[in-house]
Amino acid sequence: MKQIQWFRVFVEGAVIVGSILLAFGIDAWWQERGERAAEMRLLSSLAEELQENQDRLEENARFSAEIEAAAV
Repeated sequence: MKQIQWFRVFVEGAVIVGSILLAFGIDAWWQERGERAAEMRLLSSLAEELQENQDRLEENARFSAEIEAAAV
């Protein structure tokens, strides 16, 4: 009968657990990176939309002022 080498079993188990934890860490980092990129795209899009809305409001204000000036 062969004797079990407990130290080797422990080391192999620790390597497997460490590998799994490393894989989870890499996956979490990759997912967070993707979420940050998506967030940056959304924020950029929102900034563009806000600028467009501000431009439209200024244009409408000028148009209203012109209408009021022409009515006088």
